[in-house]
Amino acid sequence: MSYKLFDKEIFIDGKTGIFAFNESKLRELLDSNPFDYDSFNLSFLDYNPTSATFCINLSDSCNLRCDYCFNQNKQNRSISIDDALLFLDTCFSTFPNKEKYFVDLSGKGEPLLFLNKILAVKRYCDQVSNKLNREVLVQFVCNGTLLNPLVAN
Repeated sequence: MSYKLFDKEIFIDGKTGIFAFNESKLRELLDSNPFDYDSFNLSFLDYNPTSATFCINLSDSCNLRCDYCFNQNKQNRSISIDDALLFLDTCFSTFPNKEKYFVDLSGKGEPLLFLNKILAVKRYCDQVSNKLNREVLVQFVCNGTLLNPLVAN
């Protein structure tokens, strides 16, 4: 089978789940695959994880200027809280039957510069958790420079 993802064509063998970005490489991988195809019946279409992770890039702003940072083109942009919650509404309605949800606010910048947005997303996710009777965990990675006991609580 052939799928389009991010403007790239991906070829997936429906029997083994092996994928490649071009058909000749897929054939090569299948020919060298040690699996017994008759007993290995994994289909890409059958993959249905029990959890879902939704990622929101809160901002590209950061309070540091690390020379190894992958985000060299910071423009101090930030998503509005309305857009963030609208995105989460869409995500939860698109995937309503997962056992657990993760909302990752890490993105390209320092999330703790926008603590008010983190708290708003957390309040919203608590409401969704109660409504769906499912765990919704908000998480993010930060550089730690803005952490203090009050923020940690």
